[in-house]
Amino acid sequence: MKPPTPFDVYRSLWAPRTSWAESQDLYDTEEVRLTRFSADWTNALSLGLVRVILRGDGDEEADEDGDGIPDEVEEVGEAIWAHNQLVTSLFSNYASLNGSLNSLSLASWGALVTDCQLTTVSSRFNKLSDFERIFSETYEMDTSSAALGAGGHLVAEGGGGGGDGGDALSRPEFLIVLVRISISMFVLTHEIPDVSDAVSQLLGVCVQSRLGALVTADPDAFRRLYCYCEPTCKVLKRNEGALQRIFACIVLPFEGFMEALIRIGALKAFPTAGEMLRMPEGSAERTDAGAYLAQLQQLHTARHAKLVEERAGTWCGAVPVYGFERRVQCTIDIFQHAVQAIDGAGA
Repeated sequence: MKPPTPFDVYRSLWAPRTSWAESQDLYDTEEVRLTRFSADWTNALSLGLVRVILRGDGDEEADEDGDGIPDEVEEVGEAIWAHNQLVTSLFSNYASLNGSLNSLSLASWGALVTDCQLTTVSSRFNKLSDFERIFSETYEMDTSSAALGAGGHLVAEGGGGGGDGGDALSRPEFLIVLVRISISMFVLTHEIPDVSDAVSQLLGVCVQSRLGALVTADPDAFRRLYCYCEPTCKVLKRNEGALQRIFACIVLPFEGFMEALIRIGALKAFPTAGEMLRMPEGSAERTDAGAYLAQLQQLHTARHAKLVEERAGTWCGAVPVYGFERRVQCTIDIFQHAVQAIDGAGA
């Protein structure tokens, strides 16, 4: 008997992702990460970050390597790049609080500052009002440079303000804010003389120690464990037709949609197989997770609320790899049930 063909994710239904991903691979590469960072860094410099760094460094413009860029500016860039995964995840996580992935609102910025416990009530420079002022001043910095179109203020979704009607910062402006906060917390208080060292202290100690795994999870680690494995791929392949029908309403590449669905599966609360054999009292039939949860919510609201509260996952929380494919199947069932309910209502 011919031995089974070893599983190869590059020959699975994920394969088309290599044609549109920036890395031309199923995973991000260091080269792609550096390209993204370089674009944001260049735009931040164009928006006035050089002036911010030099003022914080006592207006010294030493350039020992003679490349035309002040050494301290280069060192600040290296400090931020050393924590690039943290900075990227930090922006994405807190921008999403105001319904965006491209702009950070003042409310989301306040949540970040609070979560990291960066403020000191009695401080001359580091009260919450100081950090809000830094946010506003950064937003209002002269944005007339030609580089603005490539990375300055963004037109936030829904007409500005990142979803809450106020000002919002782009990624390059977020880098400026981080540098200004580092100067305020450590340079102005004479704790750390160099801006680059202050940035390293802010990101590597203050933020990292407060938020930890919450914002440093590597997207590729999730893909490797839960998306690009044979059991999950079997479930996806078995439901490919249904997924394509659901996907028709989603503005994402199909492979991106599948990953988003799997990530939702890591967070959702599901009934056990045994519970689904004992459908809620008053329900019409035995069926899948989507119908079970819908009927449970309709017929037994308190039981449904308790199930969700006790079993829902947490963002970046540990999820067992063994049996994860059942979570994927249940998530697909929930999506299918929702789509069928919408179709039925419109019939």
